[in-house]
Amino acid sequence: MLACVAAVIALSSTTQAAADVVVNIRVDLSSVVRTVEPSALGFGSSTYGANPLDSTAQAFAEQQLDARYVRLPVGWRNGRVTSSAAGGPTDLDIPALTRLYTSWGYRVLVVIGGRTNDFDVQPGDAANIIRAIGTGANIDYSAPNEPGNQHKTVHDEIRVARMIVAEGKAITPGFRVWGPVWSYYDRAALRTFAAALGQDLAGIDYHHYAMGGTSLTTAQALSETPRYGTEIREIRADLKSVGLGDRPINVDELNFSWRYKDGTPGGNNRFFTTVTTVWVASTLGHILTAGGRGLVYASQNGPLGVMVEAGQVNPDNRSASSPMPAYWGIAAFTGNHKWPHYKDAVLKTSDSDPLIEAFATNNEAGGYTVVLVNKSERADKAVSVSLDGAGPGTYTAYQTRSTNPYDPPAKMGTGAYKTGASVRGNLPKMSVTIVVLKPAL
Repeated sequence: MLACVAAVIALSSTTQAAADVVVNIRVDLSSVVRTVEPSALGFGSSTYGANPLDSTAQAFAEQQLDARYVRLPVGWRNGRVTSSAAGGPTDLDIPALTRLYTSWGYRVLVVIGGRTNDFDVQPGDAANIIRAIGTGANIDYSAPNEPGNQHKTVHDEIRVARMIVAEGKAITPGFRVWGPVWSYYDRAALRTFAAALGQDLAGIDYHHYAMGGTSLTTAQALSETPRYGTEIREIRADLKSVGLGDRPINVDELNFSWRYKDGTPGGNNRFFTTVTTVWVASTLGHILTAGGRGLVYASQNGPLGVMVEAGQVNPDNRSASSPMPAYWGIAAFTGNHKWPHYKDAVLKTSDSDPLIEAFATNNEAGGYTVVLVNKSERADKAVSVSLDGAGPGTYTAYQTRSTNPYDPPAKMGTGAYKTGASVRGNLPKMSVTIVVLKPAL
């Protein structure tokens, strides 16, 4: 038993969980359920507000987060390669921004947009964009964003995607394109796009927000996060059926809601609480466990921002480019240079409570990271985590606090563990706990 670990994890500013109700969690450090890319998790650059080219604070926040996949909306507009985001800047140097991200070791997904909206891509536009940005190993290209919003069908998206592929292949043989960048999960549309593109498909991507059309309760929104993993498994089965089973799958826009004024009374102020931290961590955990990729929208986008956007809804008067609660949901896996980034393997976990989730990975420091999520709005949870396959080593534990949703998870302490240990501790309500395990040499 790890009495010292239990004491550390139990520390919190909230009341202790009932001692007679213990959630049993098993983590098998020797059982890999999925191999993943270190660049599978990231965020979308809205191109609104600050960006790393014009703000050292924004550059620091993004680089510190260490989320290594960035999505950029790009268009050929008035003779230059710049943002294609509606209402976005018309002079942003997208090729320079792409070079900066790739110099950090990040992967970039370039979403090819039109001249006046997301969709109206003209012949030659894609070629101009591809020549300006390049086709390096860390650069992906996708068909236009959310064609349905421009009253286009999946067949319209297929037509434009084929035009982009043809122009890309004229520059780089073997060029492929992602798509269909659907605004919601539509299995039939995704399958149709994949079958039509065939070997020219780089991967499937689509968007999925917890809410936006109507407001959901917190409990309902959190109960639906496992659906993200289910969707990825369904898409993978469809890709296998058309001979494309090796293609990756990316939820390239996700967040707690796609708009602040979504019917939640007074606006969806849960963006400013640990509810969003928990939702993001849970959602990304399910995506990663299913072998997918996930990008939180967006770097700066008012309440939907991963970082604070100046001049937007900001009830707690946080400084521009400082972390929003969503930031720490991503950092649970990427580390924020405070604990190790996940590496390339998702490990087997199981639990006995629908409101508790455990995700485990190896990490880039040669150890393991266990992310524990308590989705309960009302109750702290006592847990016992069995570390199957573990030898002796040391641990460090971190935990989010509902009273300080913008701050880094607090370091709860360090200690030693023995072979076959069981970690006992407390998870505060609506919290994320990160336990970093470092095996002895």
